[in-house]
Amino acid sequence: MINLIHNNGFKWYHDNYLWVKGYAYAGNVFKSGSILLKYLNEFLKTHKPDDLKNVNGIFSLIYQHKSVLYIYSDKSRFFPVFYRLTDQGYFISDDPEQLTNDKVQPDKSAYIEFKAAGIVTGNRTLYRNIFQVQAGELLQLKENGIESKILFSYKTTRKEIQTYDDSELEMYRYLNNAFEKSGNSLTGKTPVLPLSGGFDSRLIACKLKELGFDNTICFTYGRQNKEVKVSETVAKKLGFKWHFIDYEKEFNNRNLLEETQFLNYFPLASRAVSMFYLQEYLAVEKLKKNGMIPENSVFLPGHSGDLLGGSQFVKVFSSKIKPDNVAAGILKTKFFLYPLKKQEKIEIKESVKTQITEFDDYLGYSILEDWDIKEKIAKFIINSSQVFVFFGYEVRFPFWDNELVEFFRTLSPLYKSGMKLYNNCLRSRYFNRYQLNFEKELHPSNRQLKLQSLKNLIKSFLPGGYKKKLIFRSDWPYYSKMTETMFKELNNDLKRVLPYENYNSIIINWYLKEMFPEYLQDF
Repeated sequence: MINLIHNNGFKWYHDNYLWVKGYAYAGNVFKSGSILLKYLNEFLKTHKPDDLKNVNGIFSLIYQHKSVLYIYSDKSRFFPVFYRLTDQGYFISDDPEQLTNDKVQPDKSAYIEFKAAGIVTGNRTLYRNIFQVQAGELLQLKENGIESKILFSYKTTRKEIQTYDDSELEMYRYLNNAFEKSGNSLTGKTPVLPLSGGFDSRLIACKLKELGFDNTICFTYGRQNKEVKVSETVAKKLGFKWHFIDYEKEFNNRNLLEETQFLNYFPLASRAVSMFYLQEYLAVEKLKKNGMIPENSVFLPGHSGDLLGGSQFVKVFSSKIKPDNVAAGILKTKFFLYPLKKQEKIEIKESVKTQITEFDDYLGYSILEDWDIKEKIAKFIINSSQVFVFFGYEVRFPFWDNELVEFFRTLSPLYKSGMKLYNNCLRSRYFNRYQLNFEKELHPSNRQLKLQSLKNLIKSFLPGGYKKKLIFRSDWPYYSKMTETMFKELNNDLKRVLPYENYNSIIINWYLKEMFPEYLQDF
């Protein structure tokens, strides 16, 4: 039984044997909707299902071939699919709530994992015996069992590392090719760009200008901060319309927990796997409600050029990390939102080990990157863009073009460390052209990132009151106000005051309370 219910932004299209959702490129030609359905139908007639890894796009599909049901999600996992095996057979849905009944129980280990990382890793969900299709995974559901293949890998061997006469020029070519494809998909559309003070969204802005999309609309949101002025300057220099959604004015003592729209949003954005994001929620709501963007708008969030360029090499791990130390590194840097007990750490570490088992000759940093992209990036970062489809809009992810991702996968860590190549290419090849290199750049240096890590370590030892003040000082998305009611509700239900750690912890714990009130005593 197949029950697909989510059709905002992108719709499911199907015929007798195939269901598809999303978009793809055949060369530079954009395919979506019924055209994508026809394209993938023809593709599957002439290719093996394993060849879906070569289809360049953001999509999920379900394909019935003889007695086998195939399910595939691309490396972004932006269109989640869930499944459950019962006595009556397989049940498939794009919403795990459609697969629940009175017999479904929460998965306690997934519950702990979610508290610590804001995601459920692997193929599990917060429900026992309800599973998710993983990023880049091809499932075969057969009468005698399930076969799984992970078709996408970001792991790299030393032999695969590429050398170029001019690495910056090579990167420039791959970026241009990726953005040309995105541009082809925007004909007759209005590009809408969440424009921060960082490099990723600025690059998208430059490319949209270069490709002739003068109708681009940029927006920035949150509290007044340094990034607001930078983003405004970028938009004005490029001649784009720019809006600032001031959250301190817009929130206006609203209680999201009493609003029907929000109560419909958070289950969709989480789906028993991911922490739901609030950052763009108020901004997109206002843009739509006030007619500031047209119905044909397409959002282009900057996920996640800096990660491909090497941001994690300074923030999280070293290029010299050994394969045997990867699981410990993941546990330390990705599961920090909840103070894990010793046994919980052991269990999570063992679970991570099962997800990174095939070391072969792979470089340690690439094993960690591979896990990070499939888990934290797909389920936490890219998934945050569910807010755009919730309000009925399409999205594009230009950085996740297959050829561009492959370029970065095989790029020498010498160029990734400190994001040397990425930052230099953007500054010299794009920002210079439009006078968008600023003297006091917001993009942090290696020294600043290391200093911030030290500050974060010191913060962890501070008393709750001081910690709260420091967190608020850097709270540009105004999460302090948006999560205030959640925090109070948690404390009221628990009959005690929770330790104040960070805003994501509040969102995660509130969500778990809503899903599993019977576990309140475990907070």
